[in-house]
Amino acid sequence: MMPGPSDMHSGLDSDEVREQHDRHMQVEPSRFEKALERSAGIDEMPLADDHEQQVIIRALAVGYSAAKMMAWVLAFVFLASGMWWVGILVFFGMALPGIVANRYARRRGVDLFWQSGLARNELSPMGLFGEIVMFVLLVGLIALPAALGHPLIPSGWATFIPRFDDTLIWIFGGAIVGSCCSWIGRRRKLKKKLREQAG
Repeated sequence: MMPGPSDMHSGLDSDEVREQHDRHMQVEPSRFEKALERSAGIDEMPLADDHEQQVIIRALAVGYSAAKMMAWVLAFVFLASGMWWVGILVFFGMALPGIVANRYARRRGVDLFWQSGLARNELSPMGLFGEIVMFVLLVGLIALPAALGHPLIPSGWATFIPRFDDTLIWIFGGAIVGSCCSWIGRRRKLKKKLREQAG
């Protein structure tokens, strides 16, 4: 005999049952979300079964990751070319899709960062290595042109970068130290939360 809904929730208190119900409730997409779903081709998929729909959604997620990597490469190229302002625009622009995706999931009771593998991947040795490499590249592409007085890649659109004086060195060094401390604190907080969830 199959257990009924009341039997399945017998081990849960009322708050947990309500939380599960809220998490799985259907939320009507906003006009903006409908436009994005239509643009991605996932608003209606009558020719795809459940497995094919999952493959389509995963393929779109893989494409988003590839686009994010390409945005990082472009940002680094712009920084090396002296077009630091374009690199900053690309950097902040590539953060927008993640913000939209997080909001879309959160409206439907899903924490995209914690309930996917993002948090665990970030704390993995490969995730740590990737973050260190990205940070070193970012700092180097800002510091080297400023120290040399010209961009690493010649460009007619380059913005003049003055050489560092003592004050700028202290400011830049302080920003690096502050960023490292913030990064270390964030990783410790993530590890603590993951241990609490695992326990």
